[in-house]
Amino acid sequence: METSEPEAGLTQHPADWLRLASLGLPAADAHVRWLLVNNNVPYKLYHGDCVDIMPTLAADSVQAIVTDPPYCSGGRQQSGARNQIEKSERAPDEWFLADNMGTDTYIRWMRIIAKETLRVSAMGAHAYIFTDWRQYTNVVTAWKSIGWTLRSVIVWDKNRGGAMGSFWRNNHEWVCVFTKGAPSPLPNGSFFNTWRGTKPQGGYHPTEKPIKFLEYMVSAIDGVVLDPFMGSGTTGIACAKLNRGFIGIERDAHYFDIAKGRIASAYGEHRESNLPLFASNAT
Repeated sequence: METSEPEAGLTQHPADWLRLASLGLPAADAHVRWLLVNNNVPYKLYHGDCVDIMPTLAADSVQAIVTDPPYCSGGRQQSGARNQIEKSERAPDEWFLADNMGTDTYIRWMRIIAKETLRVSAMGAHAYIFTDWRQYTNVVTAWKSIGWTLRSVIVWDKNRGGAMGSFWRNNHEWVCVFTKGAPSPLPNGSFFNTWRGTKPQGGYHPTEKPIKFLEYMVSAIDGVVLDPFMGSGTTGIACAKLNRGFIGIERDAHYFDIAKGRIASAYGEHRESNLPLFASNAT
């Protein structure tokens, strides 16, 4: 990869610049959008659609995908306006407002996401993809068809917190565990594929996940983590707590603003120059 010297007037240490270059990031891009904090751990946030933004990211540059894409399975409608967030409080342009993408369209869309995440992931990368029992088969079909290898499924037992429905009430969600090729080894040899904990109550996002659960997954691999559906930024906070690099993408302006505040606070926001902190690709 061709590199150049850092631009005049920037206060980044040369070693920090070289570290960004070693992650596969163009030097100019690093200067404009990355903030080095907490022992030079970088993070970058994008406001825009991940379908548009991921093609601009460098190939083989992240070591993990941890994300909670829209399920489009009707689960949010079944639960009504729970999670303390009323429909009237949602942004007027909220994506997938009706939670009603058809199965064929959903699989095609998931294949686009899977293809780009595979391209930007280094060999051995892990991908942790939230889903529910309705969409599990479709997620696995889409991701395996692109070249990801299914390795396991983590069951999140909500411990009767946040159960939905009125018949056999849904008290769990699933996380599909994929890898790109042979998996990078887990730090302690192996992890268990069940996790118990209640969902956040009155949180920042209607589908917000427990920070401890995200920390559990982020701790399974070292390096840079990409979340194409960042929401209110909980994955980024987990990365900050564990000294991981983070790339977050969020389409919704309301949640992007929440995420950037929460993540900046988590990382400590140790500015070393007047670099712009957040990038926006929204039209």
